[in-house]
This record gives sequence, structure tokens and C-alpha cells, in this order.
Amino acid sequence: VAPELPDYVSPLFERLCQRSLRRLLDRQFSEVGQWWFKEYELDVLGLSESGLVAGECKFTNSPVSEGVLTDLERTTTEVQWSQGPPDGEPLYVLFSRSGYTDDLKRVAETCDDVQLFDLAAVISAAG
Repeated sequence: VAPELPDYVSPLFERLCQRSLRRLLDRQFSEVGQWWFKEYELDVLGLSESGLVAGECKFTNSPVSEGVLTDLERTTTEVQWSQGPPDGEPLYVLFSRSGYTDDLKRVAETCDDVQLFDLAAVISAAG
């Protein structure tokens, strides 16, 4: 069971992250969910007057690296809008069961548009 656990739990973790987003960020969201188009997918997509919030959820045994953030930024540019994108710059949020690499922590410390959340924060906010 243990080797297959991340595959089984990942969709549940994504829904938990979506549910916790409203409490983790000081924003009023009109919509929170997920998005996909062809080979592109965002685990978390939040729409607010402050702009788009795009997130990636990783329920893995390894810390999340800067490459995941790079992929998230690239995927966000592919979002198709029916009435134009929300105003403001995107905010990138990452959710991780196993923490983050030092390189990604440094990026998050120096960038206002990147936030990292651990499993405890997600569970607490999902309340």
C-alpha cells in the first residue's frame, strides 16, 4: 500500500488545498477550483479582484524544487480566458507534504508572488 499511497491521496490533497486557499490567503475569491486544457493543468486556480492565484500540490516523499515553480509559471501563461484575465499579477502558491528544497525557499523569500504552504498549514486552514 505504501508505494501507491501518493497516487491514491494526491487527488484528495488537491481538493484539500483548494478548500484551504480561502483561509490561507487574505483575498476575496469569486471562484476556486482546478483548471486544465490539453496537456496543461493547474491543481489550484483562484480568481479574485487582486488577480489570479495558481497553485501546484505535491503529495510526494521528496521536497518540492524550483523546477515545479518554473513549470507552474509556464502553465499559468496557457490559461484560456472567456472574458479576459483578471487584473493584477499572478500569485503562485505551492503546497507540499514533504517540504521544499533550499533553492525554492530562497526564491520564495525574495519574491512577493510566491508562497509556500506545508501539510500542517493546509490541514489547519481546511478546518
